[in-house]
Amino acid sequence: MKHIIYKLLIFMVGILFLSCNNDEKNQKNEIITKEIGKNIQKSENIADSLSPQILRYDPKTTFAGQDFNIHDGKSVIWMEVKNLKKSVIVVWEGRQLPADKNPELTLLSFVVPKDLYSTPGSYEIYLLDIETGLKSKNVYFTVQ
Repeated sequence: MKHIIYKLLIFMVGILFLSCNNDEKNQKNEIITKEIGKNIQKSENIADSLSPQILRYDPKTTFAGQDFNIHDGKSVIWMEVKNLKKSVIVVWEGRQLPADKNPELTLLSFVVPKDLYSTPGSYEIYLLDIETGLKSKNVYFTVQ
């Protein structure tokens, strides 16, 4: 009888040991998973901090076919931008538009061809750094 109790006790200690060992492995896996998640988040934060960021822009709206913010007879939008580089372009609904930048690389302006604001709608605009592929968050221009 003592022999059976002894074997049963050893068996229970073994199960306890294995379950503790498993908990340690699970904790290690959780730590590794959390670290990977943190590293991904850090990478995204670094990309966000290097991407061009539109701080302000004007105008934000016009009526269909109505010219706005006219310079040299053309409609122009200006933007205040953080992380502006010479390699940054404007993308309007997938169409690339050239932009003029001030020497301090804090402001840009771009001509909006009349065909882009002749139909009512909300048009997506973002900045794209063609060297790095980083892009800004979208802003919208509304044609009423």
